[in-house]
Parts: sequence; structure tokens; C-alpha cells
Amino acid sequence: MLNDANLWTLVPGGIYFVPADAPHSIDYFDLSTGQVRWVTDVNRDFRSVNGGLSVSPDQRWILYTQVDESNSDIMLVDHFR
Repeated sequence: MLNDANLWTLVPGGIYFVPADAPHSIDYFDLSTGQVRWVTDVNRDFRSVNGGLSVSPDQRWILYTQVDESNSDIMLVDHFR
């Protein structure tokens, strides 16, 4: 598991997480059995996720942020008051 609180979420009975060796997937760790199972693959690398990972109360839906593009500009303003 990656050492980042944005890349895992605790649910009743287990933990959904992004494995360190597979940053494009989500796995589930079952606390009662100690088994890990693959849940899904996504088209983004989760190492760049800032908003975290969340699972619906019925565990049917997973929500995560995805940044498609990030830009910033440096502006120079002359004679600013």
C-alpha cells in the first residue's frame, strides 16, 4: 500500500486502497479473511491524486479525483498600487 492517506479508505469490513506496485488499480483488503482482491483498473496513475478515494456506503460506487490538466502562469504587473 502506498504511504499516503489519499490512496486508501476504510469501510466496514475492509480497506479499499491503491497498491504501490500497481498505481493504476484499486484493490480491497478484507479484514476478516486477510485476503486482498483486485477491484478495478483506471486510466490514471493514482500517485498524482490529491482529492482522495471514497466509497459509497453500500460499496457499489468508488469516487476519486482525476486531474486531466494542470496549468499555472506567472504574471508581471507594472506600476501596481
